[in-house]
Amino acid sequence: MDELSEKETKAFSGEISKSATRMLDIVNNLLDVRSIEDNEMQLSKEPCKITDCVNRVYRDFEGIAAKKNITIEIQHQDPDAIACGDDGAILQVLDNLVSNAIKYSPYASLVTIQTMSLEEAVGIEIIDEGPGLSIEDQTKLFKKFTRLTPQPTGNETANGLGLWIIDRIASSMGGKVFCKSVLKKGSTFSLRLPVWSPSIEAPEAASEATSAES
Repeated sequence: MDELSEKETKAFSGEISKSATRMLDIVNNLLDVRSIEDNEMQLSKEPCKITDCVNRVYRDFEGIAAKKNITIEIQHQDPDAIACGDDGAILQVLDNLVSNAIKYSPYASLVTIQTMSLEEAVGIEIIDEGPGLSIEDQTKLFKKFTRLTPQPTGNETANGLGLWIIDRIASSMGGKVFCKSVLKKGSTFSLRLPVWSPSIEAPEAASEATSAES
């Protein structure tokens, strides 16, 4: 058998890497589903500076977006906004939303991440210039194993679990995820989280304090 050329070797290696990534994504999503369905997902209630979360996600996805010549623009309307939630869970939700924005956006487009303080919530919006969603597709959002009409623009993969998972995660933190979209005019996915208050105390902390006093 003839030896593979360097170009063919790189091509095969790339396909193997993509397959491994797809399998890892599926396994991680299924583990998350099992954890949610068994009520085993334990999320903390701590002060989380939203700008720090967004800036970290930006660093993680800047290079990925650049491969499609997509620009990520960040707009912090309130740099000091503090949400009540679980830092790791917030990052997981933002990872999914920003990943999807890049995945479904056309080459050489713009993805905007906005943070803001609302009356009783901290808001984050991810705005893309992708194909948008039809009314029918919007009714399917956040349902398990949902496949929507838009297709990834760079041969990325999707398994229909991501939005369902992050919707449950956001709800577990007292927040919510929702979408506003116009077909052929892009989509805006929004995350709302409770505002942090010093009076908020995690149940385990309150329990420990009670035990210490007794």
